[in-house]
Amino acid sequence: MASPAPAAPAAALPPRRRRLIVFVKWCRLSVLLFLLVVVVLGLFLNHVGLPEWLTRRVEAQFREKGWDLKYSRLRLRWYRGIVAEDLQLQRVGSRETPQLFLPSAEFRLNLKAFRHFDLEANSVGLRGGRLIWPLPGTNQPRRTLVLNQLGGELIFQPNDLWELRFLEADVLGMHMRFRGEITNASFIREWK
Repeated sequence: MASPAPAAPAAALPPRRRRLIVFVKWCRLSVLLFLLVVVVLGLFLNHVGLPEWLTRRVEAQFREKGWDLKYSRLRLRWYRGIVAEDLQLQRVGSRETPQLFLPSAEFRLNLKAFRHFDLEANSVGLRGGRLIWPLPGTNQPRRTLVLNQLGGELIFQPNDLWELRFLEADVLGMHMRFRGEITNASFIREWK
């Protein structure tokens, strides 16, 4: 009975084949290392939150659009976008404007812009919020409109169009649901 032939040692392989094997091993190791870094970074951004320089950038973008943003933590969730916890949103520089309080808001990111490291939201999802809107009046006591259990989804379309997929809230003992589109949405900043 013949014994099997021993495997050829690596030194016996032709030089081109050895280089190919080494190249494939390094590529495999590089891909695995890249995936490990992405997973660890994703877990860090999810559990700890966004770094300070990135949160300042988000705040600056809101301030440019005329909104004052306060929150307890911003986190990145791959499947939900940027999640702001204990969010408070109001117009910059005025106390007599609507104030929005949310336990959490999800800003779904535009992936094309995110590839270029731009933080641009496609939509925002709201749940369990509260809107306090002081209503102006003359020769009358000031009234305030309060919307409780506020929830909805707002989609930012091109050409300054916002699509309000739905907005629901409890108002004055009634449950209301709204839907619509807002054209020339950038003019909301200039409302008095």
